[in-house]
Amino acid sequence: MSKSNRLEKANFRALIETDGTDRIEDRMAILDTFLSIEAHITLEEMFRLLEKRGIDVEPEFVKQCMNR
Repeated sequence: MSKSNRLEKANFRALIETDGTDRIEDRMAILDTFLSIEAHITLEEMFRLLEKRGIDVEPEFVKQCMNR
């Protein structure tokens, strides 16, 4: 993982912990998946990647995380 990605993860975790948001580990799994991609992708493509990784989350939850 690049230094930039580690900083992104740390910043994102700090934001969601400050927000008092739930499901932090699910959110971090979504972020890990997103950071593993080197291109712009659609939400539909993101859902498929999460599915392939065995991450079972609702589409609205993914959308909410990506908007954050």
